[in-house]
Amino acid sequence: MQAFSAILDIPEPTSYTQAVSDLQWHVAMGKEFDALMENRTWSLCPRLSNKHVVRNKWVYKIKRKPDGSIDRFKARLVAK
Repeated sequence: MQAFSAILDIPEPTSYTQAVSDLQWHVAMGKEFDALMENRTWSLCPRLSNKHVVRNKWVYKIKRKPDGSIDRFKARLVAK
């Protein structure tokens, strides 16, 4: 029972710095980035000095199965 309780206590990162050091979150961010590029959601371009930049941040969520076990680690890149 303690092992199951420990699984439920895994914290979700609150910053990129916390997430990038964990392989599971690193893989989740890679999948999100690949999906954005494949769907042509956006593309990288040079920054123009006379234009405002829309900043972004990573949001992390642990998706769980109905029994409470971990289904997957989900990372989303969102505009601020």
